[in-house]
Amino acid sequence: DLRMSRGLGDVYKRQVVQCKMYSQPVGNKAVQEVHAAKSYYDATFSVVVSNQDYTPSARMLATKLGVYLINDSEIRNFSELF
Repeated sequence: DLRMSRGLGDVYKRQVVQCKMYSQPVGNKAVQEVHAAKSYYDATFSVVVSNQDYTPSARMLATKLGVYLINDSEIRNFSELF
């Protein structure tokens, strides 16, 4: 897990990132965990990064909770995504 704060002028964005290296699609648990961490750390946004795809229910839950789901191949573009 990762917590980051990034300054943009006078504005700081706190981010929480949940990283999963799985052999099968990532489910709801990862989305729930990172969403809870977002609230706990008073973060601006939360992200789950995985080497695998996400289950349909995890995608639906992430959409409802405002959690970003990205693939590990998108890490290089992480700062551009947010």
